[in-house]
Amino acid sequence: MNALEYFKVMKRMCEKVDSCETCPLQYGEDYETGLDNCDRLEFDFPEIAISKVEDWLKENPIKTYRGLLLEKLPNYDLNEDSICIDDLMGTNLFDYCNDDCKTCWWQEIKE
Repeated sequence: MNALEYFKVMKRMCEKVDSCETCPLQYGEDYETGLDNCDRLEFDFPEIAISKVEDWLKENPIKTYRGLLLEKLPNYDLNEDSICIDDLMGTNLFDYCNDDCKTCWWQEIKE
């Protein structure tokens, strides 16, 4: 996991976790430095922080429209460059179309 991936997953994790007390990166409180729990863990033990974020990602994979379609229709032959998600699902999920269906199919489903 590179740094960019780490921070993207960590941001998603922060949005999904109920509170800092239940966060996998919870490491204690350091009022003298003003650092949050996750900041403290990242500074003191970066390899543990990365491992915990990777573990969280394995348990909470990113759900995409492509994944949703293949979950419902596992044998569907999805040629992402030729079928429009809006045409197939009968919706207007995206207010733009750049004729690159792959971009839309790989978008994360917002809950």
